[in-house]
Amino acid sequence: GTFGEETGMLGALKIIRKNKINTRYAIISEPSDLQIINAAKGFATVEIRIPFSLDEQNLRQEHSGSSEASSQSKVFSGKATHSSTPHLGENAAVKMFEYLSSLSTDTILLDIEAGSRFNMVPHQASVEISQEPKLKNGVIEKLNKIYQLVQNVEQDMKKHLDDDFTPNHSTLSIGVIRLFEDYILVGGSCRIAPSVGHDIYEKWIHMFYSSCQEIGAEFHLQDYKRPFRLSSKSILVKSAQNEMEKLGITAECRTMASANEASLFARTGIECICIGIGEREENIHTPNERVSLQQIETATVFYEKMIERLCD
Repeated sequence: GTFGEETGMLGALKIIRKNKINTRYAIISEPSDLQIINAAKGFATVEIRIPFSLDEQNLRQEHSGSSEASSQSKVFSGKATHSSTPHLGENAAVKMFEYLSSLSTDTILLDIEAGSRFNMVPHQASVEISQEPKLKNGVIEKLNKIYQLVQNVEQDMKKHLDDDFTPNHSTLSIGVIRLFEDYILVGGSCRIAPSVGHDIYEKWIHMFYSSCQEIGAEFHLQDYKRPFRLSSKSILVKSAQNEMEKLGITAECRTMASANEASLFARTGIECICIGIGEREENIHTPNERVSLQQIETATVFYEKMIERLCD
């Protein structure tokens, strides 16, 4: 077994790096409602640090120390969802960016916040602003350029289709925005379809690097896991379907928009599929996440039969 699937897949990485695994096949017990997942999107988390100029830092300090200064606050609401399925949610950070793009260039940013996790679509965002005639090249202008960059990358992602997935293209979601003393942090995640070549992925990353350099921001690629796809005609898939049929289940090949250990094991030449208990949509990462006791019993028998069938 492995650990840390939600925190960089540390267990799988440790097994691979220490050469503790020597096998042809792997079954990942990812929640799939006992259906076979033979392809999944890749995953990348990114972080952008957008600096305040020295003048803007001084103006913000003057504002906070003044008893006569006024400000305006605004809260934006959305619908939270996992970043692998952004179409099922409503990103409050995007609503906030749309608002910021409508502001005049003499608007000073006093506070900003959105989301709590890079891999979740935030359901709430907030911003506090004020007017400052002395302000030039404020951080809001830089934020607007980052938002335009996100839109440009998203448009390019929609040109590279993979109809095995829903949505049928790679996606990009803003997940976290935080204010620090001298910079603003914007974090998010990308889901890369298997049909996207590595050169296309690197083009998107370069778009981020170059745009951040133009505004003096820092861009960090925090994590990257490649997508994977296994033929539906493979021995592993056919064996899984056969064993499921014996248990009275018609197991079809499906795809998944989120990444797991299969992305790592597949890179080493191991053929992977994902089969696990529990529904995915409106279940995983929710307060009432649940699994069926019957599915637990069925999965136990299935895993035993697959071991007997494929292991010497």
